Amino acid sequence: MFRKLDDNTDAALLYNEKDNSIYNQLKKLLPKDITTITVASPFFDEDGEAILALLELFPSAIVNVLLQGDCKMPPNKLKKNSRIYFYDFNLTTRGKNNSFGKFIYQRNLHAKIFHFAADRMEFVMIGSANATIAALGSNLTKPLNEEFCSLYRSATRNFLKELQISEKCLLQTAVSEMEREANTFTNNASPAINLSAIDATEENITLYLADCKKSLNVELIGYNKENEPTTLANLHIDNTLNNIKVKTSGLNSIVYCNLIDIDGNVVSNSQYVNHIIDLSSTNPSKENRELNKMLAKIEGGNYNGIEIIEFINNLIRDVIYNDDQRENTTGHANYKLEQKDKIAHYDPEYDTDKESDNIFLPGRTMCSRLIEYMEFAISNKAHNINEILKGEEDEADAVESNNRETYVRQNIKIDTNELDNIIGRVHHVFDRYNELINLRLKEFQTNPKQALNTQDIEYLAATTFAALDFCVFNTSVFNVYNSKTINEDRDDLLPYVSDIMMKDIPCIVNNFTYFAIRTHCKQIDDNMLLYANKAMRFIILGLHAAISRMTEKDYNYYMPKIELVLINLFDIFGVPNLDAIEDTIDQINLVYEKGISKSDIRCLIDKCTNIKVDNNNYKRWQGYGITKSNKNAQECIKLQKLRCI
Repeated sequence: MFRKLDDNTDAALLYNEKDNSIYNQLKKLLPKDITTITVASPFFDEDGEAILALLELFPSAIVNVLLQGDCKMPPNKLKKNSRIYFYDFNLTTRGKNNSFGKFIYQRNLHAKIFHFAADRMEFVMIGSANATIAALGSNLTKPLNEEFCSLYRSATRNFLKELQISEKCLLQTAVSEMEREANTFTNNASPAINLSAIDATEENITLYLADCKKSLNVELIGYNKENEPTTLANLHIDNTLNNIKVKTSGLNSIVYCNLIDIDGNVVSNSQYVNHIIDLSSTNPSKENRELNKMLAKIEGGNYNGIEIIEFINNLIRDVIYNDDQRENTTGHANYKLEQKDKIAHYDPEYDTDKESDNIFLPGRTMCSRLIEYMEFAISNKAHNINEILKGEEDEADAVESNNRETYVRQNIKIDTNELDNIIGRVHHVFDRYNELINLRLKEFQTNPKQALNTQDIEYLAATTFAALDFCVFNTSVFNVYNSKTINEDRDDLLPYVSDIMMKDIPCIVNNFTYFAIRTHCKQIDDNMLLYANKAMRFIILGLHAAISRMTEKDYNYYMPKIELVLINLFDIFGVPNLDAIEDTIDQINLVYEKGISKSDIRCLIDKCTNIKVDNNNYKRWQGYGITKSNKNAQECIKLQKLRCI
């Protein structure tokens, strides 16, 4: 539909839709009496299919094609046609205007212009679409590309003269003798593989596949700004894959990529590479910029556990405090709890992550994306180590295969003079979380509609995961030193770490459980159950880490309370998938060289699932969940102060 711009000009927006190509939109908007079509474009179909499609659409028209003699994608296999004429763009008024100040240079034609002249009206389409079927589509072929164009209409304006391309001189070089650029996919047919996007970080590149017509063994070719090719990876691609992520090197200089088969034929479209770390600095959302930087560090394994702790701390802080109080977080007045706070709530409009095959996608938050990347990083590292070990075992004996020189975790340097500050920051996360739970409970009491939701579960999982990453998974790579005495003493840190795991984690899980008991709906939807099942892995790992650090006295005091917490969590959300938990443990043990016992965790789960409610030992009380009671005492889950179950 045309809209009036001024007294002389109307305009319409054209873009490819699922069942409505730019070609079809031109068919509806342009009159049939078009007599002359003028096309200027840097890229054409090899056989000129798009030009022929326009001639078919307007049987009375001729086509004047403007191109440069060094055009990299000319229609050099287009059969001679009496209705098609080729002109030299460099000899138009605009083409001759090659000066810029005191500099003279030949500019490359990058404009895409389609001019349609009728008896009493002119039309010109300007935008991103090249003169290719992939861009425009046709009667028989759907377009492949996302394109956006403006179509202008006027009865008084001379568009070609305004654009300085009305004067024409025939092209002296025969188009059939022009060569197309090597390794460029020709658009006279749909490619075997359609790449919809490519993302790259420092060490990983991800291909997103929109369409794959057959299974192929291919090479991923990357091109720098000088169009020099580099083989990045050998891949097998079939129609069961939505995306492929591979580890490779030398990605910083890569501008775009395509795929070639074993015979050297290009079998995909070329696609520009999104460099995620670079793009993160241009994200309109400041919060998403910070998140993307953190995710890139996690994916590359170049992060410090304290950074994760600090990131979670800031997320929870921003949920608790309103905009005016974010700079001063010491007071406790005028809290504003807002689950949809723009800081803590991830903004999908500005997302550069196209992963979609995960359970955290609906209503995704920054916490959910952080957990996804941590899980992926662990899983990916475990896979790589297994591949290394498998290869070494094929070539050498099992003793030698344990040497993992190809995967070295980086040491985390900690100055003992900063120890109190670091541990304080870790404790602060638990302070924040318990503060959040208190406020969520008050919010529910004021408005019962603010019941338990998936974000509450995410914050618990992320907080627990952050503590595990710093206090359990990475303790073997702590490099604790004294900057004043230059002495190293790793044992200085371990008592602090044990104290955090033994007291803080059970406390936040206890407080979440109390909140869940008081606020959860009777019927929990499937989406929340999926969130909870995944989060439960980290909760159980956190509680197991706490139990393993307890003295006998601590164990006798804490263990009944931990069991009661798990009994209630299992009652609300169901028993988590044991196979999934054991897979996670296998990966963690391999990547972090830990010895987390699967049998101990299975025993803990079994003990908490094999109890009988409403007997002499356990009772179900309204608003207090399942409690352990007898004639002498009644023990139930209560909201506790920090670091004291």
